[in-house]
Amino acid sequence: MSWGQDWYNSAPKNLVALYQYGQTDVQGEEAVILSKVLPAEVNSGYHEFRDLRIVSVNGRQIRNLQELIRAVEQSKKKPIITFQSELGLKIVLDRARVESVKASILQTYSVPADRSDNLRKTASQGQPVTPGRE
Repeated sequence: MSWGQDWYNSAPKNLVALYQYGQTDVQGEEAVILSKVLPAEVNSGYHEFRDLRIVSVNGRQIRNLQELIRAVEQSKKKPIITFQSELGLKIVLDRARVESVKASILQTYSVPADRSDNLRKTASQGQPVTPGRE
């Protein structure tokens, strides 16, 4: 998503503040931003969510995209996945329903994969991702 040359005034204020003041205290910490929900029946009710910083998955705090993937994958026995934004907004999804339509959603929106090759390798192996290389 692009806000043009006047991005400071046209971008969401929470993202501008994150850009200006979002210094990290922990090595490897990077903001995870939900830029847009790809509309599908399985995520109905959340289609208008955009530009949200995701801070936890199933109550587990995350520091980067790799930790988000791990939190989702390591909780496969839980039937519900809950993502929470820094504003306290929650996205609650039925894991089985999401898994059953994931390939269709990716195809509908011409998304080649659910994550980059780099994240596919490192998240499953528990290896750290080099920040900015996701």
